[in-house]
Amino acid sequence: MRTDRDQSLQTVKSGAQQKKPKTAHPLLAQLKPEEADVFSKVLTDTGPGMVADFLGVPLAGDLAQHDRRSPTQARFLFATLPDPVDSGEPYAFDRFLSSLEAALFQNRYSLSRFYLPWQDCILGSGESNPGANDDQGTEDERKVCLDDRPFEYRPGVLVFTRPSPSTSILLLYLIGETPTSGIQKIALHTALDEMSWFCGDQNTAHDLLGAKYEGIRSVLDSVRRVINQPDCDKVNILGPSFSGSAQSLDFALSSWRNRKKTSICHP
Repeated sequence: MRTDRDQSLQTVKSGAQQKKPKTAHPLLAQLKPEEADVFSKVLTDTGPGMVADFLGVPLAGDLAQHDRRSPTQARFLFATLPDPVDSGEPYAFDRFLSSLEAALFQNRYSLSRFYLPWQDCILGSGESNPGANDDQGTEDERKVCLDDRPFEYRPGVLVFTRPSPSTSILLLYLIGETPTSGIQKIALHTALDEMSWFCGDQNTAHDLLGAKYEGIRSVLDSVRRVINQPDCDKVNILGPSFSGSAQSLDFALSSWRNRKKTSICHP
C-alpha cells in the first residue's frame, strides 16, 4: 500500500536519471582500488564530484589552450525546504523544489545531476536484496536509510548547467528543516564547506572529499583549474520555509562562519 511519502520526490527523478558510476567509469578506472571506492561516493553524493563527472576532467596535466570547458563559472544557491521525512510534509518539499526548478529552467539552466539524501528513506531503491520482490527491496532500503539518516549530515545537491556564452554551472544545495527543531545544521555546514572548497579552501577537501589520496586530489585539482570563476562573494540562501526555523538558521550560519575564521587563523 502506497502512502503520501511514496509519491514524493518524483519531480527530480523525472527530470534526470541519476546513475551510479561503475568501476568502468573513466575517472575511477585511473585510481587505485581503495581510492576508487572512496571517490565513487564523492562522484555521486557531492557537488565537486558531480561537477568532475560532468566536465570529464583529466587526472593530471594542464588543459589545452582552447579547451571548451574553460573558463567555467560556478554559482551556488542554498535552499532550506520542509524536510520530507522529519517535517511530515513531503508534498511541501515537492512544491518548493518544483518552483525552484521552474525558475532555473526559465533562465535556460538544465538539470544535469542530482543527489537526494531522503530518496531511499521514502522511495527505496530496491537494490539491497536483489533476490527479493520489489516491495521487500524497497522496504529494506527504507530501513537502512532511516537508521542512517543521511539527510542530517548530507545536503541534497542538484547540478544545473547552462552552455552559452560560456559554460555556467549552478549548484543548488537543499537542506531540510522542520517547524520545531529548525534546519539540519550539519547538512548546511557540509553544503557551505563544499562551496568553500570551490572557493579555494584546501582544508575542506582533505576530509570532506577524500583528498588525502593523491589520485583523488589530482582529480579535484583539475576541477578547480577548469572552474576559475567561482561566485564566492556572498552566500545566497532561500529560506527558511518555517518562521520557527529562522533562529536555527542564524545560529548555523554564525557557527560555520566562526569555525572558518578559526581555521584561517590557526591552520
